[in-house]
Amino acid sequence: MARLANSEQTEVVKRATPLQRFGEAYEIADATIYLLAETGSFVNGAVLVVDGGSWHKAGGTYEPYPEIVLGDEVVQGVKGMKSKL
Repeated sequence: MARLANSEQTEVVKRATPLQRFGEAYEIADATIYLLAETGSFVNGAVLVVDGGSWHKAGGTYEPYPEIVLGDEVVQGVKGMKSKL
């Protein structure tokens, strides 16, 4: 991503990612090695998501994290509390 966009666009996408950074090639490689090694031999039929937490928020949006997750709505069960930072 960093090679394909200007610095402003890059920062918007980083800010929208919960870990606030882009993944590195070795992080994808580590997940692959885990699945192919003996340690991952019992893992099957699952999706191993390596995306810095982006999967857990609304897909396809570039809203800033954590603001997209923590809206202005009242947190249920906590009287008078709002889900603000």
